[in-house]
Amino acid sequence: MRKARRGDVDLVRLRSGLLGIRWGRKLSREAGVAAIEATGTDNEREAGKILERRRIEVYASLGGVRPVAAPIATVSLGDLVADFLDEFLAGELPGRKPSTSTVALYRTLLTGKRGGLVGFAASIQRTTTRQLDEILIERWLESERLRASRDTLRLRLIAARRLVEYAKRRGFVSGDALAAARDVNAPRAARAPRRTRQEGVASPELIARLLAAMTPKRRGAIPFHRIAELQFRLGLRRGEVIALDSHWLREDLGEVHVTVDGAFETKNHEGRIVDGVDKLTFELAREVIAIKRAYRVTVCGYREAFDRACARLAREGAPWPFTRKTHALRSAYAVASRHAGVPLSIVALRLGHSSERTTERHYFGRTNERQRSPFEGAALMSCAPARSGPMHPTE
Repeated sequence: MRKARRGDVDLVRLRSGLLGIRWGRKLSREAGVAAIEATGTDNEREAGKILERRRIEVYASLGGVRPVAAPIATVSLGDLVADFLDEFLAGELPGRKPSTSTVALYRTLLTGKRGGLVGFAASIQRTTTRQLDEILIERWLESERLRASRDTLRLRLIAARRLVEYAKRRGFVSGDALAAARDVNAPRAARAPRRTRQEGVASPELIARLLAAMTPKRRGAIPFHRIAELQFRLGLRRGEVIALDSHWLREDLGEVHVTVDGAFETKNHEGRIVDGVDKLTFELAREVIAIKRAYRVTVCGYREAFDRACARLAREGAPWPFTRKTHALRSAYAVASRHAGVPLSIVALRLGHSSERTTERHYFGRTNERQRSPFEGAALMSCAPARSGPMHPTE
């Protein structure tokens, strides 16, 4: 790199081209800047990011002079997605730092070989940030509606909106494009959702058969059936029941505190309290903690034991009918709580849901059990013997 003098604009020439000098001249003419310094780099994509940060700093120092409306540079959509995922994983974007599983989900949604945004954009020849707009997002979601569920389409839309917000902060799309992307709605999925009312909820008899099938047949095997029963009695997720520790237990309060720390995170990165826990469940929880100390218990091992039990039930002619498998135990806990008279709001808190609507839609809408009438066994109040005499005093 070598320094170049162009009138009253002092710049460093970029090896990747004259991007810096052209940008400097335009900015100096529009903002009346006497001297602008820019940093050079070998990478054209990095050059665009550096120049965008410098442009924002210069306009801020001028007291709110309106920046140019057009993006300062155009990069490939693949490079933009790569930068977005890198900064998202590093926690450099606004908001809380995401978990690695969340970043992996975004990577699949945006760059996956099947249904990824980058691959779809290449198929319709919209491969640059100049073409990152609501049209691309709508066509992408419409192409996925035939094979994706409603929840998957919603997640794809969220990932696309965050990508456009990231591009706007880097100066690659306009504010109008961002506003239009925020107004896009996910189309109606043509595929039926996996969690439907026909799937139902596991009954106590089905769960008892499952636990019997999970009981180890040889000495020294991990008793995963005790872990499965604890998941059912506390309504925990699969990873949460495996991460159970002694400091979670508050037996004097009848509570189990699902705690987030450096070694464990929940799905929404927040802890919660499962109250109303009985003594037998606390005894089972202490037994599970002892099992974890005696054996190397992992989520994968638990899932494999569950799969083997489902295969054993299928061979016996009584297959486990639930697609989500271990999650069906959590669903059964929610429905059993409601049948026991626990209010919906309390069940939502115990499950860690931010909205009661989520609890009602995903769990209680799936039960096929016939509900009892609230007046079953009660006599009709109008069956009292009729009084003799006139009905009205005036008669």
